[in-house]
Order: sequence, then structure tokens, then C-alpha cells
Amino acid sequence: MEQKKSKVKKVVFQKEWENEYGKFYSFGIRMENNDAGYYNSKSKDQDKFVEGQEVEYEYEPPKEGKTYGKIKPVSKPKSSGRGFSPQRSKEDEIEINRDKSKYFAISHLAETMANIPSYAARYAADIVKDKGEAEKKDFSSLYKTITKEMLETMDEIMDKVDKYLNDK
Repeated sequence: MEQKKSKVKKVVFQKEWENEYGKFYSFGIRMENNDAGYYNSKSKDQDKFVEGQEVEYEYEPPKEGKTYGKIKPVSKPKSSGRGFSPQRSKEDEIEINRDKSKYFAISHLAETMANIPSYAARYAADIVKDKGEAEKKDFSSLYKTITKEMLETMDEIMDKVDKYLNDK
């Protein structure tokens, strides 16, 4: 099949038919450059060939003794579903995966940081519970100290992760 580009001159529904792959609808297509052929669609309301629109299509000329050939839309390359696209270079794929890793790491660190006040409160409450009634007045200062220490530690971890991810 030869790849071409032209405006659709005429689209005529021909017939409906069925095979082991399901129901199909056959259309007669004539292009402005006088290519003419049949197009089979799974949809009666096909939108690949619309009169007046310029389209890229694949054309197979008529076989000997026949009037019409075959016309079909240009196939787009299919993705493997794993993020790789044939148009991307290996370097682009590496960069995309690096960015995904950065996002993953940062989002999980951010989630952990958001939970620090809760962790600090539980830890402070456990300490006060172990120390007894006399230490309840110290809960607030204990909570603030624990929260501050945890946030500083998380900042150090985030700096190391950021440095690691940006050095690669």
C-alpha cells in the first residue's frame, strides 16, 4: 500500500457485512486526486473519511480487471503500554524515567512530611504516658521539639535525594 494525502471528494455507504471479527460497514471513497476505493469500518458512523477534509491514507490500486482499490486511514504506531514510543530516543526515555522517579520520591517524601505532626504527637504522648502524670505539662514543649527534629531530619533526607536525582 502506498501512503498518500488528498481531500475526500465523496463518501458513499455501500453495504453492511459480517465475518468472524464482527460487523463491518463498507464505504466507497473517492479522493480529489481521483484515487477511488473501498474502506471497511467497524462503525457505520465512521469519521476517518469526511467529505471536504484532507486526510493521510494508504491506497492500494485496483487489481487487474477491477475498478476500485482499497483505501484505509494511515495507521498510527501502537504503544507497548510501558511508556516507550518508537519516536522517542533512548536518552528521552531515560530522562522521562528519571523525571518519574523524581516525582515518585518527592511525592512520598512530601506525604511523610505531612504526617510528621501526627507522628510527633503520638511519640510525645507515648513519652508522657510512660513518664506519668507529672510530665503532662511538658507535652507541648516535647511535641514541638520532636516535630522540629523530625522536620530537620526530613529536610536533610530531601536534600540528599534531590542531590542524588540531579546528579544522575
